[in-house]
Amino acid sequence: TGTQNMELLKVAELKQELKLRGLTVSGTKNDLIERLRNYQESKRRSTAHAACPGLQLPRVRLQSPCQG
Repeated sequence: TGTQNMELLKVAELKQELKLRGLTVSGTKNDLIERLRNYQESKRRSTAHAACPGLQLPRVRLQSPCQG
């Protein structure tokens, strides 16, 4: 379900999508859309992190050119 398509879904369809994801199904249509969008965004972030779980940036120690 794309975020732009959520507006076209009926409340019953939104509730079904939320139920499939184990989310609360109460509230107004806007509440349901916002909840589903938040879920999708959090999944996107966690998927991006899971793609590189061991990724660590190297620590860089800067030295002044005056140090010898």
